[in-house]
Amino acid sequence: MANRSVPHTPNLGDASGVSTFDARTWLEALIEHLNAFNQLLDEEQKALIARDTSALDTLATAKQTQCDHIQSLCDGASVSHEQSFNLQAVSQLIEQLPDDARSECEPLHTRAVELAKLAKDSNTVNGMILRRTQQSTIEVLNLINGRQLHGLYGTSGESIATRETNQTIAKA
Repeated sequence: MANRSVPHTPNLGDASGVSTFDARTWLEALIEHLNAFNQLLDEEQKALIARDTSALDTLATAKQTQCDHIQSLCDGASVSHEQSFNLQAVSQLIEQLPDDARSECEPLHTRAVELAKLAKDSNTVNGMILRRTQQSTIEVLNLINGRQLHGLYGTSGESIATRETNQTIAKA
């Protein structure tokens, strides 16, 4: 993805000074960055599953860069002093636009919201994969160190506290 500068951003506190081009261009830039971020999350999930730590390190840096681009784009969108930036504020702005401008911007806004939700869901899944991988690693290390874990899960499948016993499996 090309590193684009932040387009002229709309004033989200007042739609009267916002042109269709500004809102459309801003939404298109947001969609571009959200698409790139979602692609990085997909790559991160594959790296987590493969336990590819070098790829994860590179992806963490790329994700942070993409988050910075999105934050910069959102920071550039001015909102009234009482209201912080969010996609709801953009929705309110779009509702105030003339009909032709609104019909042009509404689908872009809908797509941006979908991509933001997808990013949130993907990030949650990746976090769950990471936590499970960490838990598995700890369990293996405990077993190697001679501690057996009992009762990892309850009868209904919920995770429960483990009880350790110090039985040496083998001596080196």
